[in-house]
Amino acid sequence: MSVEPSKAADLPTHVDAGASEIVARLEDRLLSIHSLWFPTRSSLAAWRIAGVPLYVRRLGPARIEIGPRLENMWASCFSPVWWVDLGPGPGAPSAPPGATPLRWRRRLPTVTVALLVGWWGILVAWPLLLWLAPGGGEDPGRQALFWAVLVLSSTGGPAVGWVLGGAALDEALPWLRGALLQPSSGEDW
Repeated sequence: MSVEPSKAADLPTHVDAGASEIVARLEDRLLSIHSLWFPTRSSLAAWRIAGVPLYVRRLGPARIEIGPRLENMWASCFSPVWWVDLGPGPGAPSAPPGATPLRWRRRLPTVTVALLVGWWGILVAWPLLLWLAPGGGEDPGRQALFWAVLVLSSTGGPAVGWVLGGAALDEALPWLRGALLQPSSGEDW
């Protein structure tokens, strides 16, 4: 998903540190979680008391997810996140020697996408199977209304999450820039 040019300009294209230093810096300054959809009790407790507007989650050795820490963890499941690829790779911007390039992508969390695609698939397949079944149901008009309301609510909820969560993510950009670009006290600059 593309990002508004004004927002993309606020994101750093490189950081003068290695990928592991960047991840450690963000985990130190933001709320670090292991799973958004399947949190531990300690993650839920940390979520409630954290005073930071963003969370960070490792997706691999050179990829992290940064998302808004909304008041409710479940609301954050339907909010957009930044996927940040750390280091050279396809589409990565050029960086000065010794700096790590950052490639930013805005999207929904992977589990959220999988659940929504699966749910929308069921919403299409189930009424189609009922319609094709012998007899086709007792009241097709009432069934059509039921499925239409279900599809609208299943699409409207995530759309609201995208808009409101995206606004929270955009509001936290100055915080994110500071967390990325200011060295930690233990780092030698």
